Amino acid sequence: MVFIASFLIACSGNKKGSGDNTSSTLQETGEEIIELDDKSIEKGEQHLREDYQEIVQTFIDNIKNQKKEKLSTQVSFPLKRDSPIPDIRNEREFLERYREIFDDNLIELISGSNPATDWSAMGWRGIMLKNGMLWLDYDGTLIAVNYQSQSEQQKKARLVAITKAYVHPSLKEFKQPIVVLETKKFRIRIDDLGNHKFRYASWPIEKNMNVAPDLILSNGKVIHDGSGGNHRYEFSNGPYTYVCSIITLGTSDSPPATLSIFKGDKEILSERAILAPKNQKNQIAPKKFALQVKNPNDAEKFLLDLGIRKFAKNIAAPDPELNYTFNITKAFFHILALDNVKNFYANNKDITTTVVGTVALSPNFHTLIIGFTNTSSWYDSYLVNYTKKGELIDFLEITRGDFIESYTYIESQFYPTHVIRKAYQFSVKEVIDNGKSTTIEGYEINREEKISINKEGFFGKSQHYDTPLQVE
Repeated sequence: MVFIASFLIACSGNKKGSGDNTSSTLQETGEEIIELDDKSIEKGEQHLREDYQEIVQTFIDNIKNQKKEKLSTQVSFPLKRDSPIPDIRNEREFLERYREIFDDNLIELISGSNPATDWSAMGWRGIMLKNGMLWLDYDGTLIAVNYQSQSEQQKKARLVAITKAYVHPSLKEFKQPIVVLETKKFRIRIDDLGNHKFRYASWPIEKNMNVAPDLILSNGKVIHDGSGGNHRYEFSNGPYTYVCSIITLGTSDSPPATLSIFKGDKEILSERAILAPKNQKNQIAPKKFALQVKNPNDAEKFLLDLGIRKFAKNIAAPDPELNYTFNITKAFFHILALDNVKNFYANNKDITTTVVGTVALSPNFHTLIIGFTNTSSWYDSYLVNYTKKGELIDFLEITRGDFIESYTYIESQFYPTHVIRKAYQFSVKEVIDNGKSTTIEGYEINREEKISINKEGFFGKSQHYDTPLQVE
């Protein structure tokens, strides 16, 4: 079950290939690509083995007959997309974005391909179509699609434009964004400037990318470490070298990325890093709350000043994706004036109230993420705004769903000027193709709305209550 999209960090271990540009745009950046030159292509099997041909033919038949539901169960997630397009994280997203990836041109190309002559086994990399347009593993699992449809090209252009509008003016000129790394201390952004040059910009982790970065280096290069997908970006600054390594193939305890800083040949700093999801680059990331926080932000200081350490205790997360940390007592429930949010929850023993995190929506007020969970596994959560003096302003429901099985649920994303809420509904459709009936199940966006962030919260003190987003 998905909680807040901003909380999810997706790290890839997928194998990838790159190839020709047949009716598509292929990935050209240094982002986890296996480079194939003419010699390596020649080493592939000129005629695919018969047992592999059967696996490929099954995939071709599924594409030709539009068996999207079956295909969704045979994908290695996350399925990487060209930055800044968000990766496809699960079966639901694959079904929702299927036609965004598999347009008529790609479907026609796959459907008309010959397993024996158009597909090649490339050793441990897998089986590729043409010169790397699409890759399958040897069990038929889809591991990479390097084709980019016109729809994705347009989406990429829109996302690049949004990113340029959000970042600090000193960073608006670039070809495309590459990656955002987050360590314990730093947020690092790497952009492709074109002509094989890359830019490094860094901030303290508590700052957003719309403020001036502490450091900008524009002389970077990408270095591929073998053919496994691992690569690094190197930047020079006088006697210092900044190295951002992206780890695709590593050990079980390898981080997704690392930051290393050298003075001459001596390493003076090394930090593990996570990869911020691509669709978060123009969003405000929430911060998970911890009682022992070392450098509290304003909202965390607000909680600590109210004495939350006296009224909270550790609990086990009911679902790993929710990142629940602490539940609060009845007394602190009243201190936070949560009676206005859930007026019957304080005295209900079946309900757990949790301080999930904080979000820096505005310097004018504090914003907390408060989660409510009951014993039947139903949950929902709210953004709750308070004045600097601690008075409740208003609140907004941002998630709703069930840990076990939901036929409807709500997700939200946070931006500098607004919050986007989306309601999803489970649907079952019957598709008739060539006289054959196929049942397709999945989630579809039922409703979506945009809520503006004002100087005094969402609605202002005159209206504490949010109008819940209803699923029709």
